[in-house]
Amino acid sequence: MLKLIKTAEIDAMLRPGIDRTLGTGDTWGVIVTSCTRHNGLAANRSWASQANYALNFVLVGTGRLEPAEGPALPLGPGAAYQHFPAPVVAPKLVWDANQEVVEWFVTLDRRLYERLAVTGFFPTDYLLNFSHPDPAGIFATFYEHIQPIGRQPGQRRLHFLLAETMHFLGRLFDSATAPEPAGRWPALVNEARDWLDLNPASRAPLPRLARRLGVSYPSLRREFQKAVGQSLNSYRIARRIEAAKGRLIHDDVASTAAALGYPDPFTFSAQFKKVTGQAPRSYRRGERLANLP
Repeated sequence: MLKLIKTAEIDAMLRPGIDRTLGTGDTWGVIVTSCTRHNGLAANRSWASQANYALNFVLVGTGRLEPAEGPALPLGPGAAYQHFPAPVVAPKLVWDANQEVVEWFVTLDRRLYERLAVTGFFPTDYLLNFSHPDPAGIFATFYEHIQPIGRQPGQRRLHFLLAETMHFLGRLFDSATAPEPAGRWPALVNEARDWLDLNPASRAPLPRLARRLGVSYPSLRREFQKAVGQSLNSYRIARRIEAAKGRLIHDDVASTAAALGYPDPFTFSAQFKKVTGQAPRSYRRGERLANLP
């Protein structure tokens, strides 16, 4: 079941004591959305205790995020910041002294977040900026659209809520930008290539590689394509097939498929033939004949 908790009217800026209990009972996904007014100390405590995904958009207040590594990231009106569930270690949130903080926020139960995150849906940066002229309006529109959810019948209520949530996140993240690592892209692209070369069997989502490098996934895709002439995914497949060629000289098709992380020999064979024009058994037979004394 998918459940929504709405915690305030927009113009009231939230009464104190909101219910942040997520994922209880028979729910597998909870969405909390509202506009909040609170003091910086309370906001810091809430952030430190957060166990789910959260996206906050600053309307009033100044502060910073302090990652475990790297420089502090400044926060101010117009900036948005993300909290990723464990095992990612969240940066420390520090609002300037005696701040009143006003923010839009959306919180997703970690189970719902994990269902969406495997698609690479979320930007990987902690701090986001938006090219959209009115990002606060996207939050407000989302809130208004889900007001009538209670009048939706039965199962349609869940479909309606999930569709609205995906639409909201898609609109927002389409306009999300992150500070670019000026002058560092050649080194970052080489690091990405090295990792793909050394881990051909890995099935880790490519957005996770971007997060390891400290850049956004869309930016890494763009710069990698520009420098290498191949997409990240095409390059990864090519490295996997090259690794398979080396193994096929000594191993059978099933063993090679398993070693390179394919779910079954049929999937491996189809991809191998698509890339090389040969079935892996034909390739193996040809290589073994070529290496006979």
